[in-house]
Amino acid sequence: MTHKLKENVCFLLSLVGSEKDPYQRSHSSGSEHLLNIGVNIPRDISSGDVLRTVAGAEGIGGVPQTTDSLPEPQTYSTIRATTTAAVQHPKWKRHQGKFYLFSEAKENWSNSRTVCDSLGSDLVIINDKKQLEFLHNKTKNADYFIGLTYTEPQRKWLWIDDTETKSNLVTMKPHEVDKDCAVIRAGAVNSASCYQLNHWICEKTGG
Repeated sequence: MTHKLKENVCFLLSLVGSEKDPYQRSHSSGSEHLLNIGVNIPRDISSGDVLRTVAGAEGIGGVPQTTDSLPEPQTYSTIRATTTAAVQHPKWKRHQGKFYLFSEAKENWSNSRTVCDSLGSDLVIINDKKQLEFLHNKTKNADYFIGLTYTEPQRKWLWIDDTETKSNLVTMKPHEVDKDCAVIRAGAVNSASCYQLNHWICEKTGG
């Protein structure tokens, strides 16, 4: 074997040995859903930087559920989920000892929850009429994701803390296929696709 051929073989072997699975993603406690749709959101809270990796920057509707149907890695682009300024100085609204953030951007349900998690909060849970009235006044012109989803095993709507809805606050219509998440608009809660893009509401206690 010539010296030149040996060099080529060594080069090819080094490429094969260094190849990594492009869909190996890590996840944190607030982003379990993202692993199934190929989305990773590395976060550096100290620098106020929140980044996300999504299947293209055009939108997330119809994101594939398995890695077998995922597009080629080069179709993934890294863009900001929120600006640095928004993370460092978010526009929180105070009500009854809690703080609420009404997003200006739009995301799918899973990404919305991950952004809330990066801000030390979670998607809002509706507990009483005063809170519902407060949300009514803040959501008159658009749909906002909330922390309510339809769970197949129990076949019921549950909040993200595993509690059931209160009939005097939220009454959901019969479950519709592919509408497993909930949105609020002008105080009315309705089912929606978890993959469509909507605003969202984060909720946290303390400052």
